[in-house]
Amino acid sequence: MIRIKTKIFFGFFVIIVLCFSQLIVVYQAQNKIIDKTRTIKEVEAKLELMSEQVIGDDATLTGQVHLALLYALKGDYKSIKEHQDKYNEVGINLDNLLKEDAITLINQSQRAPEIKRQNIKIIKDLDILNLKLVDLETRAFAAMNNKDTDTAYSLVVGGDYEVLKYQLYQKYKLWSEIEHNLTNSLRNSILKDSHWLVIFNLCVLITQTILVLVLLILLTRLFTSINETKNNQAKLKKK
Repeated sequence: MIRIKTKIFFGFFVIIVLCFSQLIVVYQAQNKIIDKTRTIKEVEAKLELMSEQVIGDDATLTGQVHLALLYALKGDYKSIKEHQDKYNEVGINLDNLLKEDAITLINQSQRAPEIKRQNIKIIKDLDILNLKLVDLETRAFAAMNNKDTDTAYSLVVGGDYEVLKYQLYQKYKLWSEIEHNLTNSLRNSILKDSHWLVIFNLCVLITQTILVLVLLILLTRLFTSINETKNNQAKLKKK
């Protein structure tokens, strides 16, 4: 009977230890998942969108210049201002993105320092290329406002303009791929952590269930032993 009681005590002790261990492991794992989810939402996803925004804003800037040039070629110089205003608005947003917003988020990111340095260099290269394009486009707008369509045309069609556009696209593509891969890596890491947590909880549940069944068997034996002892004592008293 003493051995049975010892086993029962040990079984309850193991169950309690398992419960506390499970609480600690689950708490830490969930915090890890929450941190990664917050990082994706507040940093990585935003950077991924910013990398896509670069080429979108650049396309808008090019479109506004070319539309203005089209009106200038038709002799409609009054319509140039509308496109120039839109160009300036988008240009300011892109400039802020490359000079401040993206770099701030990269510094907040949990990515490796060497990747941060690589990203910042790419963004600075994008900024330099963007400024070179802005210089050509700004001069083109000035030429259009002076009704010098030939100069405006030469600045934003072919030549250096197309070379800079190609270089900008290559840099954008590189940054976009890095951001996409980093975000996907974090998402996959969250899925793996969640999958591992489910398996861990299942293993603990199975172990606890087995222990409870063993305890029930031991308790049954204990009660049976106690009843047998009482019955034997009762019989001895009758004698």
